[in-house]
Amino acid sequence: MYFTATNQLTMKNIFRVNLLRAAAILAFLLPAQCFAQLEISGGIGYGFGLGKGLIGANSVQTYTQTTGAGVQTYTDEGVYGSWGQGLDANLRFSRMLCEHFGAGLEFSYLSGRKFKIEESLTQSAMGNLYTERLEYTGNLRSVRLSPQIYYRGEDCAGFTPYSRVGLQLNLSNSMKQTYRETTIDNAITTVYEEEAKVKGKFNMGFNAAIGAMYNLSDNLGIYGEGFFNNSAFVPKTWELTSYTVDGQDELNNLTTSQKRIEYEKEISGSSALPPDPNSPTKALANPMPAGAWGLRLGLIYHFGDPKAVPPPAP
Repeated sequence: MYFTATNQLTMKNIFRVNLLRAAAILAFLLPAQCFAQLEISGGIGYGFGLGKGLIGANSVQTYTQTTGAGVQTYTDEGVYGSWGQGLDANLRFSRMLCEHFGAGLEFSYLSGRKFKIEESLTQSAMGNLYTERLEYTGNLRSVRLSPQIYYRGEDCAGFTPYSRVGLQLNLSNSMKQTYRETTIDNAITTVYEEEAKVKGKFNMGFNAAIGAMYNLSDNLGIYGEGFFNNSAFVPKTWELTSYTVDGQDELNNLTTSQKRIEYEKEISGSSALPPDPNSPTKALANPMPAGAWGLRLGLIYHFGDPKAVPPPAP
């Protein structure tokens, strides 16, 4: 049986129709008084790394040879963290379905922390001096969608506690990477500079929060919350977007295999078939930690009385 694009489109249409039917049935079955209140909220916060892993290593290496065998020394310092660490902003639409429970949809944007890694190499062999210094930076940017459910407690001294939990859909993930390598070979300096973009695959995670809101008026309030999300960044493609040598553009002089990498779960090859320079390089996908926990502050606007209790069913 062949699964064509037409079959796929038909299945998507069937899924959409069934989803709309389910929503219509749910709206019909729920009593009207349960749709008591619509809210829009937006906030900004900062997330710290959750589930940290090894990002890279700051490395210092030396090699010295005067006579006979040379001596090599090195020092490596691990850089640990999560690509999900950084500035987090969100916009949330929610509706209380009854007095204590509600549902909503959250859009969020992550501007991740920029990680920096440095490597240096010094070689002194028989009077020849060579040094190499590499600087790397990378940070993650992500657009996420999250359907959520809410629980809201009773007011206490003007504050209303709440909690929420949801499924995090990482719709768009990309990582910007920069490289700068400076080599000095017997007083001749060469500078290589690169910029690359890593696109991530669509994947899912979980998020949750607990906090409290304070109503400034019947419609406007403020809130503060602690949040966390458990997520990962799974690379899909790596593409070199800029490459210069001593300020001169050399990107067009590189082959496709040097400019693009495609990440897959399984790769294969043969020594009898050398890699095609006109095709992307294949590599195994390696999930990277992108979870975070942190604090967020924001504003909330109520379309209706935030303290209103739905009337009992007749």
